[in-house]
Amino acid sequence: MKRKKTRNPDKIALREEKRIQRRNMRLLKEKKDLKQGKIILTCFVLLCFFLPSFNLITKYIILPIYGKEGKAVLGGVLVRNKLSRYSVKPHYYYVFQKDGKTYESGTDIYEEDTTYHIGDTIKILYLKRFPSISKRITDK
Repeated sequence: MKRKKTRNPDKIALREEKRIQRRNMRLLKEKKDLKQGKIILTCFVLLCFFLPSFNLITKYIILPIYGKEGKAVLGGVLVRNKLSRYSVKPHYYYVFQKDGKTYESGTDIYEEDTTYHIGDTIKILYLKRFPSISKRITDK
């Protein structure tokens, strides 16, 4: 059974107003979803570019300026992570203590290098406030 079309101008205006409100609500929701998508995409892009540059900035700019010199001991050999797709040469990691806490980090010294052995002492630079941020000082 078909619905009768009303000729009452008040009902027509009310129906038209409700239709416009629904359309506006839908447009606002789409705009909000689009804005959230742009924010998520922006955060993802910034994260992808910021993390590698953060490592470079801390190791090559901040550490040479604000770093404190210390000594560390070569603690062992790091081998390729099984989850990694890339083959990496085994390299040494170093261990040092600061305020009773032990910190360790990888080095650029490969296991093939015969001048270094486990237990040797090397010079490092670390941030006093964040000792986990450190790097080996190379003798040049």
